[in-house]
Amino acid sequence: MISLNSHLDIINTSFATVCNDDDILTFEGLNKSCELLKKNNSFSACWGTGLKVETKNNDPFGNITQLKNTKSNFEYNDKIEFLYDIARVGGYDVIFCLQDKNNFQKIIKFACQFDCEIFQSIAMNFMMVLTANFKLINELYLIRHNHDSRDITSLRADPYIWFTEKNFSNDLKKFIELFTIEIKNKENLSLDQSEIIIKK
Repeated sequence: MISLNSHLDIINTSFATVCNDDDILTFEGLNKSCELLKKNNSFSACWGTGLKVETKNNDPFGNITQLKNTKSNFEYNDKIEFLYDIARVGGYDVIFCLQDKNNFQKIIKFACQFDCEIFQSIAMNFMMVLTANFKLINELYLIRHNHDSRDITSLRADPYIWFTEKNFSNDLKKFIELFTIEIKNKENLSLDQSEIIIKK
């Protein structure tokens, strides 16, 4: 996250996204998403369907042994309901959308306010949901290799470790405070109503 944040100023395209080293963004998915965003300014983010793969012996260059679709319909823009849905989505994070460069930069900078990796990830997705208008296209967009022992951290392997992180309490408090304000501003709700939503 630190590296990503420190290189935001070198983005010189209209749109941006994230692609991890064990993921593949397809040419057709990116190209069609880009074309849609150029032609329709009512949307600020676009992506297609996803595919998870497992390989023989977890070799990143090995033969594919299993495929799993990760389709999710993000065409509607009811922000409050969308926020709930995205909190339950696993694996196919919205941050992978091709999106407006300025919004992408804002989201990454926002997420960097948190110390814990999991809070950073959740913050990216929630901010994306609150600030972007999505379009899902019927095109394979992202191929993800399942995480394994090559790069999995103890935090990913055992989510309960999250609660023992030194900065968990501070990050949780900060998360509630910051998103209460964000939801209030985006949804025209009171602070109390916004806090109820984020605490759920």
